[in-house]
Amino acid sequence: MSIAAGGEPPPADCKALAPLSRKGRERRESTTSDASDDQWLTDAMMEEGRQHFRPPAKHNHHSSHEGRKTCIGVCQMDWRQVLGSKAQHHVAHAKLHAAGKPEGHSVGSLEIEIEVLPQLPQVVNLDRVTSAATSEQACCEQSAQQAIRKAQDWWHGFCERHLPAAGLHGRPVKLLALDELGQQRPVTSFVHPLQLGRALCSARAAARWVSLLRADSNDRTLPGISADDRWRYLHTVLAVGSASKAEKALLLCNLLLGFGLDAWVCFGTDKLGEHYWVLTRSSHQAATFWEPSSGVRYCPKAAADSPGCPFLTLGSVFNHERLCVNCQTSAAVADVNFRFEDQKQWRCFAPQPSHAPISNTTAFELQMTSIDSAAAEGQLEAELKLAFEAKREALLPGMGMRWDAPLSFLLMPLLVAYEQEALTGAAAHGKDEAMGAVKRCIPPGWTFRGYPHQYRSQSSAYIAAVTLKEHAVMDMLASTCNDATFALRVNMVPYPEGVVCAWVMLAVKSQEPGMSKELQML
Repeated sequence: MSIAAGGEPPPADCKALAPLSRKGRERRESTTSDASDDQWLTDAMMEEGRQHFRPPAKHNHHSSHEGRKTCIGVCQMDWRQVLGSKAQHHVAHAKLHAAGKPEGHSVGSLEIEIEVLPQLPQVVNLDRVTSAATSEQACCEQSAQQAIRKAQDWWHGFCERHLPAAGLHGRPVKLLALDELGQQRPVTSFVHPLQLGRALCSARAAARWVSLLRADSNDRTLPGISADDRWRYLHTVLAVGSASKAEKALLLCNLLLGFGLDAWVCFGTDKLGEHYWVLTRSSHQAATFWEPSSGVRYCPKAAADSPGCPFLTLGSVFNHERLCVNCQTSAAVADVNFRFEDQKQWRCFAPQPSHAPISNTTAFELQMTSIDSAAAEGQLEAELKLAFEAKREALLPGMGMRWDAPLSFLLMPLLVAYEQEALTGAAAHGKDEAMGAVKRCIPPGWTFRGYPHQYRSQSSAYIAAVTLKEHAVMDMLASTCNDATFALRVNMVPYPEGVVCAWVMLAVKSQEPGMSKELQML
């Protein structure tokens, strides 16, 4: 259970019920905003086989700021105590543990009303319920401790036998991580195949969705512990709408496993230092890298020759089955052999299922964001036009800003093509026709300049502020050509759980001395 609060009105205002995990716990997540618009994401844990319901998500299209939310508190509770109550409605109090703080720090409590549907024909003996819950909790704690001891024993043995001889010191290896409750767990227990309904229809759609989650800041962490050392549950990530680099890699790996791919979380380095990404292997052991923050895929063998590939070295990989440490002479991604079954090149730790802590992620269906795209796009365009007109007036008083509606219409196919390319990683069909249509409407001797960009926010104030920092945009607004006409188009693409990608393109056609007479995408 977690509570998040912060900037933008939350992407959904709904209640949700999901099937029960065998531990019989309830997790509830809520988000609150400065605009007093609440989102409740609830997993009411029901007996296996019962139906579950989750209303469609509603989306608040605009806010006055970028809209970051922060997790305030988390907790877990066992709802089965209501089985021993004769009352139809049972009120429970759950103490909230301060997110990212040492154990014992509380931020308050939640009063939760619980109802079991359908009603039980008779009240269950409360002593039996309490005894079963206590026994189960003790078993889970023992299993978690055994998993940690086994992982540590394996690591100590590995260090004694292989590190000195193989020269592996300094290679990134992650064996244990903290969950959001501050409990240490093997990294393999954070990975499990996820099949979250019909909202994401392919592996590449999953990668695109994960890439659109906001990058998480480090303000939720303990001193000396980075955001990538404390991994939150999926429910919390969805509640706040953001994730750390490690959490994005975990989520993407889990989704790719759900789509049947042989997926692994990679821990290595890029140009900025330690980094997490995802690797998939084909039936022929051919590997593909997936960058969670962008959704872009790379071929490892071409990494050395590809200036766009961000990955440098690979120290270890893991999924829900095992952790594998790279023992090869070279850790450079272009030189690595990805046959993890080769014990001479990879040393693997495979925890026994009985020692693996039970996952805290309950299966549920992602809900597609409900949005009137045409209305939202029109409103955002109108607000951005006012912002651009005001800026141009400040730069060139009295020049004015004329808008070209037909040219604005022709920008839409280009924005659609850009989203298709971001989704598929390949050139979009129809992009050539769209570019040709724009060229045909530019008079001879005139120049067209366009600036397309994508945003994770729908706030006109935020988008305008970011766009007006671009030199290319300022150059367009500062055009002194009397015949200059401007065009603006917005294309909003909804994804699950309140995530919306807003493509915005500002363009100008003008006849200015000294400029090349051609179409320019800036």
